[in-house]
Amino acid sequence: MRYSKLLASVFATSLLVMAQQPKRHPEAARWRSAGRDPFAPIQPPKSTLPSGRAGLLLSDLHIIGVAVGGPLGPVALVSDSAAGIGASQIYFLRPGDRIYDALILRISPQGVWCLPTSNRNSKAPRAHSPVLLKVSGAAQ
Repeated sequence: MRYSKLLASVFATSLLVMAQQPKRHPEAARWRSAGRDPFAPIQPPKSTLPSGRAGLLLSDLHIIGVAVGGPLGPVALVSDSAAGIGASQIYFLRPGDRIYDALILRISPQGVWCLPTSNRNSKAPRAHSPVLLKVSGAAQ
């Protein structure tokens, strides 16, 4: 009997304390933390990228096609796949053009050879080995 009264008073006190505390938003703990998914790739926010061809990221490039034997030299038709279907922009790239994090070295019938460069916002150097971006739908 004595313990039940003590238990009832402790329970009533805890209910009063809980009722006086402000209610928290379910995601309040996430807002107080760093706020970033540690497994998400680190890329600059889209709002800080320059507009146009200078703001293209190598990881977002989608090679639509290439023209090698034209009078103006080799040209690649690329799109920014990060913008989504229907909203992506289409650009023409030529050897020597710079995108945000790479330099276009060569355009061949197989695809576009790019040299990754260090990000303008990052001080860490990237590996300097050329990367081949293949034309979509090309035989592997």
